[in-house]
Amino acid sequence: MSARHTQSPSARIALIGAGAVGCVVIKAIQSVGATRLTLIDGDRVEARNLGRQHYYRTEDIGVPKVHAAASRLRGEAIPVDAFLSAVNAEALLADHDLVIDCTDDLFAKDLIDRACKRLMIPLISGGAHGTQAQCILIPAPSVHASARRPELFSGRIGDEQSGCDMSQVPAGVISALGERIAAAAAHFLEFRSMPGPVVELFDARDGLWVTYETAAAR
Repeated sequence: MSARHTQSPSARIALIGAGAVGCVVIKAIQSVGATRLTLIDGDRVEARNLGRQHYYRTEDIGVPKVHAAASRLRGEAIPVDAFLSAVNAEALLADHDLVIDCTDDLFAKDLIDRACKRLMIPLISGGAHGTQAQCILIPAPSVHASARRPELFSGRIGDEQSGCDMSQVPAGVISALGERIAAAAAHFLEFRSMPGPVVELFDARDGLWVTYETAAAR
């Protein structure tokens, strides 16, 4: 991180989803410099989380994930023990400089997309399934007013896409996705801007990321 960035005011970032991917992102963001994190998740720590979500320990079982994670972070971390809904999304995300979506539910992702567009907040959205991962960068709508997931992908969300069993996703895919999201966040923290709209795809079978720019990004 450059000296220019470290002297600038810290950004306020909302990170939604403190599961396997979210834990990787939180750790990576903390390593590049202090920032103000709002952690949003309504889940509790379960025994099955302990092997893949490194912020949680045996004594955290039954504790809200956001409280357990926030207690181990440096700097300012605000835990919000809640799931986003159409009722609370805009209120919870308002006044942030960047939103990072680490959820595993496409319906939740659509809700986050819409809230960020209305609030004019840039969005980094990540997801994984099997051996593949996807990282989407969507700048603030003041730059690309129509940029949202529906403009990047055709089709409708099916019932089978309402959630993903992350225990079936290889640890290497989770790490690759979390680090990619964190790198995009670090770029934003340094330059206060985001390229895009951009879709980045990863496949563990070749270990490569492939970047696709949309027409709006050119």
